[in-house]
Amino acid sequence: MKNFYTLLFAFLLAFSTSNVLAQTGPCSLSGVSNYIDFTSSSTIMMHVSVNGISQYTYVWNDGTIGSSSQKPFYSGWCVTVTDIITGCDTTICESCIPTGGVGPCNMMYAPVCGCDGNIYNNDCIAMYNGIFTYTSAIGPNGQLLPCVPPIPSWDCVNGACIDPLTGNGQYLSATACLLACMPPVPSWDCVNGACIDPLTGNGQYPTFNDCVLDSCNVMPPAPSWDCVNGACIDPLTGNGQYTTLNDCILDSCIVIPPVPSWDCIGNACVDPGTGMGMYLIQAICTSVCTVSAIEEQTTNKKLLKITDLLGRETKGTKNEVLFYIYDDGTVEKSIVIE
Repeated sequence: MKNFYTLLFAFLLAFSTSNVLAQTGPCSLSGVSNYIDFTSSSTIMMHVSVNGISQYTYVWNDGTIGSSSQKPFYSGWCVTVTDIITGCDTTICESCIPTGGVGPCNMMYAPVCGCDGNIYNNDCIAMYNGIFTYTSAIGPNGQLLPCVPPIPSWDCVNGACIDPLTGNGQYLSATACLLACMPPVPSWDCVNGACIDPLTGNGQYPTFNDCVLDSCNVMPPAPSWDCVNGACIDPLTGNGQYTTLNDCILDSCIVIPPVPSWDCIGNACVDPGTGMGMYLIQAICTSVCTVSAIEEQTTNKKLLKITDLLGRETKGTKNEVLFYIYDDGTVEKSIVIE
């Protein structure tokens, strides 16, 4: 029957323009229109055109995505057109609003119920009026069925609120759909030193600058130093005691070990760890300490004589108090008891 209508519409306009419902993305793409060609072939085709010089992607609500701007007609169609270069987009959909046309239709009575809720004497007349979605208005017993348009409802399709014309949309009001479908107002939270949009509209800061100015995007603090356990450490807070490393070192934080020095103690050279030892060269200390030890060993006392209590010189007897007299003037008293 569509072939018959194609011939019949030879003198009709080659296209019919659907009303447009637009939902903008980051920026609105203008100059987008569509027409439905029902005269060129047995298949009714939808065509989308853009008044611009760029490359575009076309996302149809039946799941088709690509660069094709035309597609066989289907009921409740929607397409989102996006400019690849700018990212601007817009969505147009079947509106089910009669647009009117020019040209004859036959008078065959085969009533159809258009998606606009009106009855048309046949599908030719429905299409002539720009209504391409329709169902038969004849019941199973040949009775005329009432043509009741479905209750308006909306689904969120590719960021746009679309009435599927079935009465089964997810939202019963356009406002409820818009609130759920529209992207949330940008907002920002401070996360690990970076300003992040949580994409919920509930971020702490309404603008990115507010977040940055509240010291979220933290610039690395100016270097500073504290003296910690004899070492100069940057606390990475900018609040260290010293503004330069040299200031910290010059304030005796990093203690320079004293110059080695030695003292001769007990015939051994010992570094007192104070830098105040008598000898600055260990070899000199060692030589001095060694000579002193030798001299001490060679100064043995020499016994001159042994006397008794009466001062008489004796060779020494047992059980008698004796006095040993040495050449260095020392006297030792001893007694050998048997």
